[in-house]
Amino acid sequence: MSAPPEPATPSTSLALPLGENPVAVLEAAAWAMAAVLSTQRQALSAPLADVLACDPQRTAVLESLGLVLRGPDGFVLHPSLDQVDAATARSAVEAKLSSLRQAVSAAASEAAGTPQGGWGVQPDEVLLSQGRASAATGRALAAKIVPRLAGCTERLAAEGSRILDVGTGVGALALALAQGFPRARVEGIDVLERALALARAELTAADPAVAARVSLRHQDAADVSETETYQLIWLTAPFLSEEALRAALPRLVEALVPGHGW
Repeated sequence: MSAPPEPATPSTSLALPLGENPVAVLEAAAWAMAAVLSTQRQALSAPLADVLACDPQRTAVLESLGLVLRGPDGFVLHPSLDQVDAATARSAVEAKLSSLRQAVSAAASEAAGTPQGGWGVQPDEVLLSQGRASAATGRALAAKIVPRLAGCTERLAAEGSRILDVGTGVGALALALAQGFPRARVEGIDVLERALALARAELTAADPAVAARVSLRHQDAADVSETETYQLIWLTAPFLSEEALRAALPRLVEALVPGHGW
């Protein structure tokens, strides 16, 4: 006869090292992240040394985290605070803000589990932050991905070339693509009218010469009716259900210029 099984005990092998009071540590971490983000946001428009000097209490939080050290010649920063370039830094800040805002929205929700309705239930601030973060994807597409797609750069350099941004949201990725391909027209579609309203405001605030080549329309990807039209289609597949993706893909393939679209 085999021995009776030992009582099951929770495994701690994957637990984060949060000490004896994990909840208190996590609460403090939220405020620490707020200090990081507010510092990085202000540093988008002012020298970081000035930002650190203007708010000693906030800077003390960053010092307690080991992100900032005081040296004889000024502040010494942890590499994670380095701003690669202004555009990338802005997208990174917006991505972190979106994550925090979604967390707050989930915490404040009275419904059990994940809020239903996807992006439609998120506040405007979340849509804007998440959308603005996607500008980094647009820049990466223009600078790193498209040049590796055979013939795509040349076709998008032609006057009148067209790009379709499926699930354009607030239009940040569409604007980045329009900036990256100055002879192309970019068309953004989305099923969320509220996001498109925010996108129109974003276009108004953008460089007029770039925004003039971006158009927006309320449309489901499964209802795209153009054929042999676009040299490039960007589709955020993870944001679509499998059912929506299956309905959309055949239409989008038909919308590509045969043999010359990606």
